[in-house]
Amino acid sequence: MKKLIVLVAALLLVSVVAMADTTVNGVLDYRAKNDSKDEVFSNYGVVELKINAAIDDNTSAYVELEEGPKTTGYDTGGFGLDKAHFTVNAGAALDLPVGVAITAGFNEFKVKDGIKVTKGEYEDWIGIAMDAWGYQIEVMPVADMDVTLRATFTGDWDTEGMLIGAYGTIDPVTFEVGYLVPTGASTDAGVIEAGAEFGMEAGPGMLGVAATMDYYMDNVVDMEFGAGVDFAMSDGLVRVGAAMRGTSDDALGGVAIYLSSAPPQAEGLEAFLSVGLAVADAFATDTTAELTPESGFDSLDFGLSYKIAGATFYAGYLMSTEGGKIAKEWAELDPAGEEGAIYLRAKTEF
Repeated sequence: MKKLIVLVAALLLVSVVAMADTTVNGVLDYRAKNDSKDEVFSNYGVVELKINAAIDDNTSAYVELEEGPKTTGYDTGGFGLDKAHFTVNAGAALDLPVGVAITAGFNEFKVKDGIKVTKGEYEDWIGIAMDAWGYQIEVMPVADMDVTLRATFTGDWDTEGMLIGAYGTIDPVTFEVGYLVPTGASTDAGVIEAGAEFGMEAGPGMLGVAATMDYYMDNVVDMEFGAGVDFAMSDGLVRVGAAMRGTSDDALGGVAIYLSSAPPQAEGLEAFLSVGLAVADAFATDTTAELTPESGFDSLDFGLSYKIAGATFYAGYLMSTEGGKIAKEWAELDPAGEEGAIYLRAKTEF
């Protein structure tokens, strides 16, 4: 069944590319590392293809395929189907007094894209998503306000439930709030998510602040939350950020610190450093690692990147506990974790 679904997506891909007003975007990301302890070399690539086709003035189709360790959705061992849906601008087509958009198909349905300000996005705890076939309805009730109401539901009420929420910007704050309605077979009371971020000029740069939370209305751990602050100088010379996560049981569970510098005199060059600390045992996955959660260490990632035209090249060193992931820019480098590894990476987006 999964192979059939991916075949259908591939046929749709060929069809939409042949249509007028079709754009193809994606990512090519090659990574290689050498484990400093076991001296094991490994490499792999991540490929994403995103196809957007305008069917008419008010209808568009979208297909996203991905190959690599982060593949979600329908995975056949090669390319996986991440998204396949179409969207109708019903408000414009029917000349309605409010904006209305209807999406149908397979998607990782969310209220929006989350709330984050730091480079590592560790503060973005918001995690409600419905990875399923379904419908999503968006309503923009006030024409001069950047606020959207969104509802997502599937035909399988017993397993998927319903997600409702709102997102938008009321200057200077960007917000997201949602409620996961429990499924028909569930005894849970549902999950509430909320987050907000804002940015402002601060001296020679920009300051960003964000806070997020998931509240489980009928669970042992009632609340999970995160917060982050980020300051970036306008000339790119210095960017520094810090983020944390906690729960109702462990108010301070994990901390991440990010530092990067892109000197204006060396265009395209950036140095970066990320450090992750697992303050509470619950934020680390394996207490048997040589660097245990009790030591407070989770992960370390530092190196240099250099952008040449449309491609970016990285060279760095990554160190983590077993399962550590707080500071990793790409935690899927080795899902099992490693003591230390030198890595090279080349990435382009089109």
